[in-house]
Amino acid sequence: MERATSNEANAHYNDEILFLDGVVEFHPEVYDTLPNEEKELLQAYYLVGQPIPENIFEYRNNLLREQPDIEAKAKTAFIKLLESLDIDEFTYSTKVADSL
Repeated sequence: MERATSNEANAHYNDEILFLDGVVEFHPEVYDTLPNEEKELLQAYYLVGQPIPENIFEYRNNLLREQPDIEAKAKTAFIKLLESLDIDEFTYSTKVADSL
């Protein structure tokens, strides 16, 4: 089963999800200022406000197969949200596990 520490893409995705969850919980007014299309992208790609599947990384992989452009669009919405919070650079904290 894939994990947040399986690879860099999963690690970054994990950190972005955790950040968005915090924004929605503690600063919903910022999230609410996004256009509906961007909220829908964040909901679909990052599962903001959605039920979490058993394997979120498998969900993302399947979504990318079905909608190859959704990652780029969701990342653009993510960056726009960061800018609205005056965050110039997002810091990732989840580290990729060393493979043996």
